[in-house]
Amino acid sequence: MKLTLACLDPGALAAARSVELERFMQTLQPSVMIVHGYEGAKAVDAALLNTGANQLLSQIWTSLLELATQTPASAIGKHALLEAARTDDPDLWAYTLFTSGTSSGKPKGCPRHVTSMVHVIESHPWDFLSIKGKPPRFLLPTPNFWIIAPSFSFATWKGVGAIVMPPPALAGPNISGFLDAIVRHEVMSLLLIPVLLHLLVMDPTFSHRKMDSLGVVVIGAGIVTKSINAKACRAFSHGRICCAHGMTKMGGVIIWPLHHTPTDEIRCFGDIRPLGMPASGVRLRICEPGSDAVTKCGEPGEISFNAEATAKHYLDRVNEQSFFLDDSGRR
Repeated sequence: MKLTLACLDPGALAAARSVELERFMQTLQPSVMIVHGYEGAKAVDAALLNTGANQLLSQIWTSLLELATQTPASAIGKHALLEAARTDDPDLWAYTLFTSGTSSGKPKGCPRHVTSMVHVIESHPWDFLSIKGKPPRFLLPTPNFWIIAPSFSFATWKGVGAIVMPPPALAGPNISGFLDAIVRHEVMSLLLIPVLLHLLVMDPTFSHRKMDSLGVVVIGAGIVTKSINAKACRAFSHGRICCAHGMTKMGGVIIWPLHHTPTDEIRCFGDIRPLGMPASGVRLRICEPGSDAVTKCGEPGEISFNAEATAKHYLDRVNEQSFFLDDSGRR
């Protein structure tokens, strides 16, 4: 449909974060907003009033399930849809994600273009088609405003697989829902942030669950230590354990080449597990902090990436110094 999607942290609909919501509305000027429930709609109306925004918003008072099942079938045929997809604009903004804001105190928007999305799909570190030799079923346990959600969703759909989304809980992660979904839908792969791994293992029913459908468990979105990796290996001994690396401004730039390497043979930096190696089409440089001089082997430094999968800039060109040109292109 050539739409640009942006997913907002639902917590921004709370009264205490009204300034964040208003900044979001002013920055993106959305044409349509979908929120959960009446209170969310009231928060959006208040933000529109306070900002003086005059953009046209479509308000749909129904559930997504009703919208999907009751809307008349489109007259557009399969051939027309395929032709439209083949003529997509590579520079179109496919979606916009926002950083956590922990480093600057203010979330920054990261536009991701069609080209970026395609690069992530084509160079994705995890070949889901190789799991169990059949179309994958991936459990998506993270919010849709994290980079994890679109990256893994695209890769799963490319593998003609299905995304499994456990029902949300009123507060905190729905641990029992995660475990139920793995068993009921024979989930073949999932990504766990370290805290979620700890919570799953702590569940009193965990050891009694039959989860041998899992072929790959990816650990990421946080520092992966030897102890975290060992816990994952014990908990999911029937599957491969991989590490993942990505940020809001880029994804699909690191691959994990150690699928079949015994855990005790993987070289670590102190207690920290490695991230992997650059994916195809990715240029990586580790520089001395505050400089473009390459660090010596074994010395700490800052990573810079040059790849189609990365965002080209932040929204409104803020913090432009985070992106720079060198002899190999924009980083």
